[in-house]
Amino acid sequence: MSIPEDVPTSQSTIDFADGQLHILQPSKGFGFRACTDSFLLAAAIDPSFSGTAIEFGCGSGAVMLAALATHPHMTVVGVEIDETIVNIAQKNIVLNNFADRATIVNANCIHFPSTPEDIKTDAQNEAKGKALFDLVFSNPPYYAPHKYTHPKHDRTTAHLTMDETGKSFSIGVWVKAMVKTLKHKGIFLMINRAENANDIAIALKSYGMGEITFLPIYGKPNHDAKLVIIRARKSVKGKDTFLFPICVRDDNDKQTTMITKILNGTLSLTF
Repeated sequence: MSIPEDVPTSQSTIDFADGQLHILQPSKGFGFRACTDSFLLAAAIDPSFSGTAIEFGCGSGAVMLAALATHPHMTVVGVEIDETIVNIAQKNIVLNNFADRATIVNANCIHFPSTPEDIKTDAQNEAKGKALFDLVFSNPPYYAPHKYTHPKHDRTTAHLTMDETGKSFSIGVWVKAMVKTLKHKGIFLMINRAENANDIAIALKSYGMGEITFLPIYGKPNHDAKLVIIRARKSVKGKDTFLFPICVRDDNDKQTTMITKILNGTLSLTF
């Protein structure tokens, strides 16, 4: 499988869970690269999960790879708008021997599924009781177009709430598209900037999601939360819950033990 020569890539191998992950991704400056956020999101998936999942904006597949490595009975469909990055994600699936449990679809997440060829999981199928997904998860673009400019202009959509036509969209549009893919009582997971938490919660409630749980993530103790992981369930009523926050680094600016364990796949986050 070839990767376009105009996008340089790098490959890293990390010890993870009971083995290793081989992650091919765009070189720095040429697209979204896996970071702590990616592994935090994967760690938020219940360790006993064994159903069907879909990831919106899967990029080169790092979250999927981590999730598949720690959930041996899980299957995942990744949706990614950038055809070049889709090629990289497909190669990662092969590199890590997950071809029997993972599929990548080249599509616009906010319009997914847009054609029958994407995947046959629409509202009519749900009404008929046909299977959708048990879990949808995402580490979506964080920034409005006027707040961020990527050095490589053609890589900008990896970071911005902007579609392929250059039109801005709200985080609520992304949330709605995710919710549409879920079965009754299916699980929604998203990591995003803490400042967007209220907008995400409002969107979730308007689309019939309940039992919304917030896990704040602090860069350091005694600082404002920078990120939040949000979990919710479809067509389920329940109170909002705020969990005790976690910190990425301690007072001495060293990575916390919890984060180290998450990054090597030996600890899951409990919701």
